[in-house]
Amino acid sequence: HLPTVHLATGHGTSLGDLARTIKHLAGSHSTIIEEPPRPFDVRGFVGDAGRAGDLLGWSAKIPVVEGLAQLIADLRRRAA
Repeated sequence: HLPTVHLATGHGTSLGDLARTIKHLAGSHSTIIEEPPRPFDVRGFVGDAGRAGDLLGWSAKIPVVEGLAQLIADLRRRAA
């Protein structure tokens, strides 16, 4: 039985902020539609990477915005 390990930055980001960031980085003209939360949706969560550091020696090295920009660039290269 393995313990839960969060690979996270320790900084909270809302889904709306992520969507707007991705839209901006991708140069997309997509419409973001925000719906009210469902009763079972998690209202907020910030991962604690402490166990990842203790067990794996892991820590986040790339900020979320930079990582998303790299991902978009990689996806575009693969699609070309």
